Amino acid sequence: MPSNPGNYGEVFQDLRIDRRVRAKEAYEGVCSRSTLCRFEAGVSDISLSILIGLLKNIDVSTEEYFANVRNYELNINEKFLQTVSKYYDDGNIGMLKEMLEELRSSNKKYDSLRVLVVSILINDLDESFEVSNQDFKSASDYLMGVEIWGYSELGMLINIIDKLNINLACSITRDLIKTKKRFLVNGYQKTQLIKLLINVSYSCIKHENMHSASIFLKEAESLIATQRIENCIAEKYVLKFIKGYYYLILDKEKEGIKLMKKAIDNFKTTEDKGIVERYKIYYKEALEHAEERSKENQFDYFRK
Repeated sequence: MPSNPGNYGEVFQDLRIDRRVRAKEAYEGVCSRSTLCRFEAGVSDISLSILIGLLKNIDVSTEEYFANVRNYELNINEKFLQTVSKYYDDGNIGMLKEMLEELRSSNKKYDSLRVLVVSILINDLDESFEVSNQDFKSASDYLMGVEIWGYSELGMLINIIDKLNINLACSITRDLIKTKKRFLVNGYQKTQLIKLLINVSYSCIKHENMHSASIFLKEAESLIATQRIENCIAEKYVLKFIKGYYYLILDKEKEGIKLMKKAIDNFKTTEDKGIVERYKIYYKEALEHAEERSKENQFDYFRK
């Protein structure tokens, strides 16, 4: 379980009480009374196997449990992201730095992700502000130490993945693929992972790390194939666009342009009215990237 057991334990306790299940009935045959008490109080962690046993005893599915966890975390993280977004949009570096100092003083490991988010936003507003290697390391260590990822982990990482050093982003994503079974406990988290894979694939293509892009695109495609399509329609269209970009940079211009244009047409059927314009801009950037790459290759050829 993640290092923020308070969220998970509190949600479990609420569900147990709602089902009118006594503590003894919940932990019997699974763990000790003290283990359950400490978990529900947010004092300590439990393993995935113990969690599954506890949920079985209170007749709650993992899908229902993590849906409740997600709702709990959404409230906390939405408030955080709304606050930092407002400060960022206002160019209020002072308040962002105050928030950063407050987060740095926290003894909660999962706050290392928030530290990295705020640091990156400050760096965007003030290039003289350096995001420390320790901030990257702390966030990376936390992410790799989490057994089950919730909204906090995936949501934060999706927001920062394109800002990370490309090698670090690829390293984290490869580790996620290796351990994905640990946290792909419901359809929502699967969709979150698909988003992350798509984002890091896009970054890889921009940095021309085509080998890693290929791996992540195939993994995203594989996950979409096992997901209910109504849960990831937008992701399916985005993946189509990114694959087009991938082909374009691999000098398969006709195939790449066809896929990107088809994806933009698909976006017109969604409820997001601004997405078509955004991807028209990305399409233009992709063409410019391909053109610059072609010129560089020609220059290298004649220089030889």
